[in-house]
Amino acid sequence: MAIAVIPARAGSKRVPQKNIADICGRPMIAWTISNALTSNAFDEVVVSTDCPSIAGIAKAAGADVPGLRPPDLSDDHTPLDVVMRNFAQTTDQRHDWICMIYATALLLEPATLARAADLAGQAAQGEDFVMSLLPFPHPPQRAVALEGGIVRMIAPEHARTRTQDLPPRLHDAAQFVFGRRQAWLDGKTVWNSRTRGIALSPAEAIDIDLPADIDIARALMAGRIASQESPS
Repeated sequence: MAIAVIPARAGSKRVPQKNIADICGRPMIAWTISNALTSNAFDEVVVSTDCPSIAGIAKAAGADVPGLRPPDLSDDHTPLDVVMRNFAQTTDQRHDWICMIYATALLLEPATLARAADLAGQAAQGEDFVMSLLPFPHPPQRAVALEGGIVRMIAPEHARTRTQDLPPRLHDAAQFVFGRRQAWLDGKTVWNSRTRGIALSPAEAIDIDLPADIDIARALMAGRIASQESPS
């Protein structure tokens, strides 16, 4: 089994207090904690935060909060891999795999986390990470740039290629990353190590980058709740 850690600092600038925004009657992070617990993929679900309020919410939702994160690991410029390295150094050493789950992964299906945990358990020596992925909504091979008001195709060799003939491409879904403890300790990332990927459905992932994204998250969660409550 693995251990999950959900980083959730208080100082979001673009969307203040987004990690505890009310989503259908529950703080956002409470949904994420529930997803991790329900997956049965982890021995323990831990929240790493610098905020007493978030810590209290996390504990009420069933997560462990071993202590508040120090200020030098909680500013706008601290990368998450640094937070994870610190966690790997200071937490229980018995888990070979540590899964970082984003606090905003409220739509993530517990079954997806369970499948990712299985992939981690099957990983070969030298495979250090399992990351969440999403397909691009439109083939990136047909991307263009707008330079001085002029459209320029990034890959002009695909100007006449039908979109259905282009191989699918995916991007980081920013929902979770399973990593070997030693990989976190060594400062590796998904981009400088052998990494497995698991594709999510578009309904499982949302980036909370703007205030309007909170409203989208509420609508999506309300729809999910309604579909679960409706008779089959």
